[in-house]
Amino acid sequence: MQRVHWVNPDWQTTWGLGFSVREVDGRTMVGHGGSCPGYRSTLNIDPHKKQAFIVMINAQGVSPNKYATGMRDILKKATNKANAEKATVDLEAFAGHYNAQPWWGETAILPWQGKLAVFGLPSENPAKGLTLLKHIEGDTFRRLRKDETLGEEVVFERDETGKVIRMWQHSNYEDKIR
Repeated sequence: MQRVHWVNPDWQTTWGLGFSVREVDGRTMVGHGGSCPGYRSTLNIDPHKKQAFIVMINAQGVSPNKYATGMRDILKKATNKANAEKATVDLEAFAGHYNAQPWWGETAILPWQGKLAVFGLPSENPAKGLTLLKHIEGDTFRRLRKDETLGEEVVFERDETGKVIRMWQHSNYEDKIR
């Protein structure tokens, strides 16, 4: 079904038996999408990496391919597990949603290969907005710049029971809401 049987006139997309076969970032991607009133879906497969991205949306006027591409972009930021750092602290304690209102929206934080991944919500492109925090000591982290050098401090605050309740950055705080 992935063997090419037909080529679009623009030579950008080819077709197998029901599957489009195209090049994305120098890789062959295979997939198929569909829609009917109120529903849209897509299946994108990267055969070389053995990854598949499936998005099903019950809405019109929304591109499921945009979400599948976003998921793929986030995974492209992941490094080989053998090269991932081992966390020296329980990163799950810091994971959650933080409220930056009234100035901004929510911030999501989750463990990511021995570090914390931080991105704003809502986000058109979470992979582009992804920031990594490296643990320094205790509840103190530092932002990792694109060149892997350490940036500013991000400090988490705990309540009397030891539960993380707040994140401080640039002398501003965000309360943990879940």
